[in-house]
Amino acid sequence: MAAGSFRGARILAVAGVFSLVLGGLVATPAAAQPGPTVDLRITASVTGGPHLVGELILVHATVMNVGNVPSKPAFGSLTNIAGSAFAVEFWGQVDPNGGGASIAPGHTQNVWLGGRVTAWSGSPQLRIGVLSPDEANPADNQVELTIPMVSPDTKDTVGGQVFGDGDGNGSASPGEGLPGVKAVLGQGIGRVVAERTTDADGRFSFTDIPVGTDYYVTATGLSREWYVPNNDKSFRLDGSGANNGLSFLARRPLSADLSATTYLDKKSYVAGDLAQLVIKLTNTSSQSIAGIRASCERGGFGRDLEITPAAWGELHSSAAGVTMPAGQSRTFVVAGTVRAVTAYSGHLGQACDFNLDPGHPDGGPETLATAKVPGMQGSSGGQFYHDDNGNGSSDAGEGLADTKLVLTDVDNGQILAARTDANGDSTASGPAGKYRIQIIGPWQIVGEYRDFDLVAPPYNTSGSRFKVVPRLS
Repeated sequence: MAAGSFRGARILAVAGVFSLVLGGLVATPAAAQPGPTVDLRITASVTGGPHLVGELILVHATVMNVGNVPSKPAFGSLTNIAGSAFAVEFWGQVDPNGGGASIAPGHTQNVWLGGRVTAWSGSPQLRIGVLSPDEANPADNQVELTIPMVSPDTKDTVGGQVFGDGDGNGSASPGEGLPGVKAVLGQGIGRVVAERTTDADGRFSFTDIPVGTDYYVTATGLSREWYVPNNDKSFRLDGSGANNGLSFLARRPLSADLSATTYLDKKSYVAGDLAQLVIKLTNTSSQSIAGIRASCERGGFGRDLEITPAAWGELHSSAAGVTMPAGQSRTFVVAGTVRAVTAYSGHLGQACDFNLDPGHPDGGPETLATAKVPGMQGSSGGQFYHDDNGNGSSDAGEGLADTKLVLTDVDNGQILAARTDANGDSTASGPAGKYRIQIIGPWQIVGEYRDFDLVAPPYNTSGSRFKVVPRLS
């Protein structure tokens, strides 16, 4: 055979093997391929499903370089072939608006891309690809897939039971259903879809509810002898009926069997002082209570003591908790440091609750121990108004004009005087502290928040607003 004929036959043989590689039948080592070659391949699949309009949908793609040299930066591409449009929100490493991904020979790049369907016209059919400028074989750089989805016209049902766990076994026993409880079905933030009242067995049901995301059910209106620790169940409706067995376990409030009192060892402190918080717990029931833990200053105002976990001991929120024998009392002394910031507010407030689950404060006894932190001058402002038109805000002419106010320090009884101007605004100055407001005249403040904080700069504010109504005779 002539040399030229032999060379031509060998080239044909190599080309035949290379075509099998591209077809996925054999994986020829990169060293056997002729010359420097970049050959990317992509596979993709939808994670989970069926999906709902509006929710985030994840697609997992793998991009492999079966060539023998690293690729130049590769970028993702997507084409909506049919059905609803799928809008990509992120592409991961192959983001078309980013730097792309260079893939080494024989290596696979995992790519997670996410997006949503916002307008419905059938399940989306997509073509997902990956592009590189030095690609030798673009034929296998794309893959088609369909995202399984639920039509937004589909309806679903939601149901469940509210029960009082009287026997403490964690499940609904005969006769434990709580009737007359309001079950509220909502979606998103503040949107009430429907309300139901539980029947004689504590059961409720919502029918013909459109599928969708961000649904929730809460149980409200329980009598004072019960509370629900987990009173907000969130879920998605996909037409499968998976939310027909929601269970709201109600417990007896811990405060029915456990009482708590707290006090501080002094009536006045200086910032940086070591203070002692004395806690007395009493179990008035006929059964032992285990796992009692303390949580304080849930409002995050920073006026409480700085107490280490070690100082809390078994009462700390991450500890096993205190065991209280039936009919007995126990006293605990917890030491903490008076925070520097309390000097600016002139007031130390240690608000605590005691519960079996520190994440859910409902039901346990609550206490408040306070003390004065003197030494700084405060100045704070507020507005007093009568809401004549009932719109919940202060409008022109609604300010409580030219009215005398008396402020009494809740810690030491010191009294300050202030007066509102023509618009109902008032600014009080004096020793920093928490003051109780009294209006001199035929008016009273609505609600329980009648405290006025005189805070030293730079923490003082002028944003307090107080709605007033005529004083009851």
